[in-house]
Amino acid sequence: MARGGKRRSQHFYRTTYYNSDTTHDRQTPPRKKAKVSSPVNKRVPVDFAFAAAVGGDVTGATVFQQDGCIYDAHLHQASLSSRRHATCLLQVVATSYGYYVWQRHNSWHEDDPTSNDVTSTDLSPLFVSTSLAIDSFTSEFEQKTGVAWVDRVNNVTRLQVDPFDGLYCYVAMDYPSTHSLALLDHRCLGPSLHTDVRKLMSMLYKDDQDRHVIKLFDTIPVPMPLPVCTLPYAQVAIELAHSILDQVEATLQAKGPRGRRAKLLGWSNRYFSAIPHTYPPRVMLDSMEKVENCRETLKELHMTSPSRSFLHHMPPLDNLEQKYAALGVDLEVVPKESLEYDLVATYLHNSKDHVQYEMKIQTVYRVMKEVERRCPLYDRRLNVEDETMAFKRFERFGNRKLLWHGSSMTNWPGILKDGESLQIAPPHVISNGHSFGKGIYFSDSVSRSAPYCRATMEKSTGILLLSEVALGTPNSCTTTNSRAQAEVDFVEYHSVLGVGSYTPSADAEHVLPDGAVIPLGALKRQNMDGNRAAHVHLGTGLDYNEYVIFNPAQTRMRFLVAINFCFDV
Repeated sequence: MARGGKRRSQHFYRTTYYNSDTTHDRQTPPRKKAKVSSPVNKRVPVDFAFAAAVGGDVTGATVFQQDGCIYDAHLHQASLSSRRHATCLLQVVATSYGYYVWQRHNSWHEDDPTSNDVTSTDLSPLFVSTSLAIDSFTSEFEQKTGVAWVDRVNNVTRLQVDPFDGLYCYVAMDYPSTHSLALLDHRCLGPSLHTDVRKLMSMLYKDDQDRHVIKLFDTIPVPMPLPVCTLPYAQVAIELAHSILDQVEATLQAKGPRGRRAKLLGWSNRYFSAIPHTYPPRVMLDSMEKVENCRETLKELHMTSPSRSFLHHMPPLDNLEQKYAALGVDLEVVPKESLEYDLVATYLHNSKDHVQYEMKIQTVYRVMKEVERRCPLYDRRLNVEDETMAFKRFERFGNRKLLWHGSSMTNWPGILKDGESLQIAPPHVISNGHSFGKGIYFSDSVSRSAPYCRATMEKSTGILLLSEVALGTPNSCTTTNSRAQAEVDFVEYHSVLGVGSYTPSADAEHVLPDGAVIPLGALKRQNMDGNRAAHVHLGTGLDYNEYVIFNPAQTRMRFLVAINFCFDV
């Protein structure tokens, strides 16, 4: 390709063949059978109190599921004025001899300790048909929530319910699939995870181990009248809470004080009902600062899933195992005597320069999502049946490299959970500036990525990611340029390369069998012209290469590297 010439578009389009009853000629592509996905079975526990209600005979009892619909509802009600909250668990329980609609009610009142954890149950007559049981269940649900069962996850409809009616709020739960639990069993060695995987989970959730209560404000003492369990909120539950906070903000910004306090009280009750706390709510959401605190809590819930819940009916897995299963990734410890480990160690050693501390590898983990086959990197193949994997269309890019990415320990649960791709300027992560626009930043120098781990003398362990990045044709810049993103049109350019003063030696690149490149060469200082040297002197130049992509699908995680930062050497 001539210098300065345009590169052909590398967009990949999916061809759609329309069904027709007419006869096709030889030119017509053959029809493809549509893939019909089967409903995913979830592991939904039958309430612990159900056995006593039916005389202890619960052999084969399950929560009824049909066509992907789980007849299980967790309802919650909070009241600031009376300082109480209540829960209701509603289930259709299928047994070998019929179906029951089961209810368990709990209520708590802050000012009356004797009222704490008041429990009542209700068992319906035995139904011999599913339709009768479902009709009874949906009728109870609508009566308690004011929302039809079919609209239970329709947040627009749910927000139209009068917040002053004192109805229950449906709190959607994201139960683990039987498939993910089977994978958990596969990943476990005997009764527990691999020791090094367990150690990693402990590090990732270290600050969460003692956080048994969702705190809205640090100044509020939080009693614990209720045990807390690790059941995850579904994403739709988090979205509903954000929508309620939007209504609070709109009320605060509305002109005129008429009726404002009553509206804020209603929406505050709705928020505390949508996101149950382990203590009766006390503080009305009457300022933008409190709303922002709530949003931070919601981000934390999303990042540290499985979230804390108000229910305690599920026989818990080991806490770390449950958190690991919720991530949806397979973390395999790379043996120290393997070629993969040697490549990672060499890459780390050669790409480290100008740092006043030593970096020692603790463990290298191979990262694979559940949709990928469990194979070593040198024999890795994507699941050919999963054509929807985002990265697959970028595999054809000739310029794919394994690059470093650093982030603080608290960010990694969210990065691992949210899929293979990292996020572009995620709201929960402190911004470090956008030298080349809002994108995902990588480097071929660990010296550039390591500081973002934010390791300290007290917390000396950090996590680095080695990610495969499809760079295509990069827009090369020798100085910071916030407008560089505008030139990435996926025709001429597909990424941005900030050219550093120190770059890896090109003669030591290691090419993997699938074409991805590991830049193993030692860092060498490059010759700079006058303008570039001036930029470096002014602080607008770069010491190390920076690679920026603007489509999260251009990257997939390959290795997590646990690093011990030795600041005392």
